[in-house]
Amino acid sequence: MRFVALFFLAVAILFQFFIILSGTKAGNPTNKVYFLEASTSSSGLLNPTRWTYWSICGAEGSKNVNCGSAHTLTTFDPPSNFAGNVTNVEKNIPAAFNNTHKYYYESRWMWAFYLVAIILSGLTFLASGLAFFSRLLSWLDSSIIFLAFAFQAVGAALMT
Repeated sequence: MRFVALFFLAVAILFQFFIILSGTKAGNPTNKVYFLEASTSSSGLLNPTRWTYWSICGAEGSKNVNCGSAHTLTTFDPPSNFAGNVTNVEKNIPAAFNNTHKYYYESRWMWAFYLVAIILSGLTFLASGLAFFSRLLSWLDSSIIFLAFAFQAVGAALMT
């Protein structure tokens, strides 16, 4: 059962890397990962627009294309994301997004939670080799992975 748990942990870390590397020019399969797609045809921008972990991209089939410059903490805040590119931002963006920074702060915190989750998951994966030989290290390893799970769950909730 230990090897099965280690296998699932490795797969979970792989999927975390897919999320974190989305929006980069790394290639397949990370150029197909995004967390939100919206139709922006009335705004004169890329249609549809996809928000990824590192940048805002357009779509061509199932691939992310024409991604902006990759930078950390790409926030989800349509008025500021499109401020320089849309002539009448308040008219072309749904009213729920105007005059609020709720989604901006959620996406900022999402970054931090995902980063801590992948660091803790990687630490657990590296320490799991030693956990085979010690009950104390096994207990410590399971505590760290539970903490990583909690950070990942909160990060996913903030992304959603």
